[in-house]
Amino acid sequence: YEIYALSKIDSIMQKKCDKVRTHLKLEDTSDIVYLLKQFKWNASAIVELYEKDKQQFLQTYFSDNNNNKSNKSACSLSKLTSYLNIYNDESDSDSDSGSDNNAATSSSKLQEQNQSDLLYCSVCCSTKSSHQDIACLADCSHRFCLDCWRTHFEMQIKMNATSFFECMEPKCSSLASKEFVLKCLRTDATSSSSSSTVLVDQYRRLVTRDLVKESDDLQLCPGEVVDGRRRVACPSIVWSKQRPAARRVQCGTCCTQYCFLCAAPYHAPNSCDTIRKWNLKCQDDSETRNYLLVHTQDCPKCKVCIEKNGGCSHMTCNRCKHEFCWVCLNDWKTHGATYDCNRYKGNPEQDNAREALNRYTHYYHRWINHANSLKFEKALKEQCRLKIEEKIMNKGCGTLVDWEFLNEAADLLTKARYTLQYTYPYAYFSEHNESKLLFENIQAELEREVENLSHSLEKVNLNDKFNIKIQMTIVEKRRQTLLKDFIQ
Repeated sequence: YEIYALSKIDSIMQKKCDKVRTHLKLEDTSDIVYLLKQFKWNASAIVELYEKDKQQFLQTYFSDNNNNKSNKSACSLSKLTSYLNIYNDESDSDSDSGSDNNAATSSSKLQEQNQSDLLYCSVCCSTKSSHQDIACLADCSHRFCLDCWRTHFEMQIKMNATSFFECMEPKCSSLASKEFVLKCLRTDATSSSSSSTVLVDQYRRLVTRDLVKESDDLQLCPGEVVDGRRRVACPSIVWSKQRPAARRVQCGTCCTQYCFLCAAPYHAPNSCDTIRKWNLKCQDDSETRNYLLVHTQDCPKCKVCIEKNGGCSHMTCNRCKHEFCWVCLNDWKTHGATYDCNRYKGNPEQDNAREALNRYTHYYHRWINHANSLKFEKALKEQCRLKIEEKIMNKGCGTLVDWEFLNEAADLLTKARYTLQYTYPYAYFSEHNESKLLFENIQAELEREVENLSHSLEKVNLNDKFNIKIQMTIVEKRRQTLLKDFIQ
């Protein structure tokens, strides 16, 4: 993959168009744009399919009865060409002339109407003094003043929904061209130039975001960077040069690591769908799980789930009328004055609902435990750095090269714990079969080796270097084995 600044999206699109133009010998930009649209803006996919069977490709997409022709009529050319020259300065001058053309078109369309009607805006209910203050979209004849158009576009930008703005006339689905939007955003006498610049930049980001959503080989970085005293979205975009897959991407601007397909934190060995379901379950079940653990118990006799609605620990089951202690679940008749409620006594017999809850809790606790452990890895790396400096300062304790393995071991521990964290959602959603048993065995071995390596780093000297190197090799092999199926 390649990482670009957001403002370089024009360069990416130009390269895609040039690639299609070169391989397919196309000259018409509209043909190239429509073709890219059908392939989710993936030029490599177009070339790959074209090279497999050129005759079939041309017959499918460029014959008289092709699907491309129907797609052309269904799509708006102005909508697709909005993805070209998003940041290009040359388009700014074009935008001015394009908007003037819109105004001129609206005037020529309405030559035969009354002069007062031509200059009337039905939104602000005012009559303008010049045709230059009134404009309509190229696909319709609904005219409004430029101030109302600007206000309309400004509100749409603040809503942050889409970069394709419809006409203000009710039930009119005509879309405003990018050139017309930019012209309106820049023509406001009451607004400062900096305000217009901010709006234009926000609009360009919206257009870029919509393009990325439609593209299967582009992804916006989900990270953040510091801009003065506030954190803002990272202005980076990733272009995958291989077939799009759930690969790990590390942003060169903010150093965020994430999955290319879903932009979530990298989640091997899980698929994007699995980790999405896991995150949703964690959000949905967290409050339910906490409430059930605090406020409910299973009846020791009939196993029905009971909610405690009073302060007394003397409970009576409504179903079987069994009386028991809420704290220790012992029979209340034999409970007596001697309390042994402090001792843990597991009960393997559970009803289905609580068994499902306990199963989820088992995986969730281990998931969150590794997530918390990762927070201490920075401290571990700092300890390793200080330890290396201390050893180097003492004569006869080795050089920086001799102790570099400590930094390597700390980095490997971070990678291994991160992998272990994401093995638990994978195990939770896996079917109970031999493959899962084998996976959990390797998972347990990796857990053990990670703890051994972590313990070895606490009290280390130069004589332990060889043993730690061996432990590092074992940890990495175990980690790669867990990820083998996912990588393949």
